[in-house]
Amino acid sequence: MKMETSQIVGFVVLAVFIVNSCIGLYASHFKLEKMEAYLIRSKYIRDINLRLLGTGYYGRLARFGNVAGCLLFSQFWIRRGLLDPKDVAYFPKGLKLLAVVPLVTAALCFAALGVLSALAA
Repeated sequence: MKMETSQIVGFVVLAVFIVNSCIGLYASHFKLEKMEAYLIRSKYIRDINLRLLGTGYYGRLARFGNVAGCLLFSQFWIRRGLLDPKDVAYFPKGLKLLAVVPLVTAALCFAALGVLSALAA
């Protein structure tokens, strides 16, 4: 049974997405509090924590997504006064990568799957 190129690419994208999800789950479970501690002066993170703290597993994932989004689009949040520029400047590079890379690769995986499905139709 011979596989087509689109099937191979689809399996690769799926494998990348699964590994990416595992990295995001690890970061949201073990590194979230440390990430939020570096953003303690930011109004947006404080407000999100008040609403989502103690909401369980999905609340942790939502908080992790908010931290990653704030780091990815930091200038947007700084201009609106919701993110402190000092917090972003002192945020460790390794933690920033751990937060942002899963968000970006998930978006790229969904885009690749969308392109593959459009090409297959």
